[in-house]
Amino acid sequence: MSRFRPHPISEIFPAMDGAEFDALVEDIKAHGLQQKLVMYQGKILDGRNRWRACEALGIKPKWVDYEGDDPLGHVLSLNLHRRHLDASQRAMVGARIATLKNGQRPSAIAEGATQGQAAKQLNVSPDSVGRAREVVEHGTPALVAAVDRGDVAVSVASKIARAPKKVQREAVKDHGKAAPAIAKRIEEEKREEKPKGPPIKTLGIDVPADVMAAAEKEQALVDKMDRLLSELKRTYTEYEAARGDRKGLKTGQHHTSALRDSLQAMNTIRGQRPASVCPYCKLLPEIRKTCASCRTAGFVGEFDLERAAKELLIEGDEAGVWVNGKWRTMISMLGKDF
Repeated sequence: MSRFRPHPISEIFPAMDGAEFDALVEDIKAHGLQQKLVMYQGKILDGRNRWRACEALGIKPKWVDYEGDDPLGHVLSLNLHRRHLDASQRAMVGARIATLKNGQRPSAIAEGATQGQAAKQLNVSPDSVGRAREVVEHGTPALVAAVDRGDVAVSVASKIARAPKKVQREAVKDHGKAAPAIAKRIEEEKREEKPKGPPIKTLGIDVPADVMAAAEKEQALVDKMDRLLSELKRTYTEYEAARGDRKGLKTGQHHTSALRDSLQAMNTIRGQRPASVCPYCKLLPEIRKTCASCRTAGFVGEFDLERAAKELLIEGDEAGVWVNGKWRTMISMLGKDF
């Protein structure tokens, strides 16, 4: 058995396979090993694929010791130069850098390479490295290999990484053709499983069916808009990080008018989530068609609930409100426990 073993740093890049590896074997068979292995801490720092090719051919490889002080930088500079990797493949490299164990790290990175540092080294966003870590840590070897080959984008694979092994196997068939559709289906199932917004709180009356139906539909739409705006915020942050200092945009700066307006809209929309049947319509059902408080909806949003309850108390109405399965008076719902 060969005494050579790859150093963990050398394994941050995926191993050659298929036609690419076969071509390397044929080249060494025809011309011999032109470039020696580079050893670090008694293991292969550079030349892992050449070593495998020599093993296949029964050739004893020559080697030299690494003499620099930046083994990680050495591996990155050589492999990024040799291999044409897309953004997803580079993110996978970044994830492996960020997850190197302390015992595997050279002294230069003994403190630990953060996700952001790894992303900067690989010219990808920290979020991309985060998604790659999800794949590396939770995906099957086949899914990891599919991203490493460039068959599946890391943004797609990260959504599949926690799925059952059978689903992951299906995703990587035929060079990952089905992966985007599977990832979309998983995301839709997650949205359906997520707890919906807070229950519609009803004052002590039977809620008209049309009021409840309208409130539930509006609440679902508010939740959908909230998700979309949250995704916009995340995407805009990635956009700024990718642009860096170009045209005055700096990483982490969120004060452009477009993003500011979106965040304001998000907060406004959240406050409009239906919270209760309109207290005024409760007191005087006959005014619902002209009610200025709820604007004829029959229910009010979270922004208006506290104000409406206080006004009802002034009128002496202490009717109960159904909150999380318990009847509570308006006095209690305006207190600290509400």
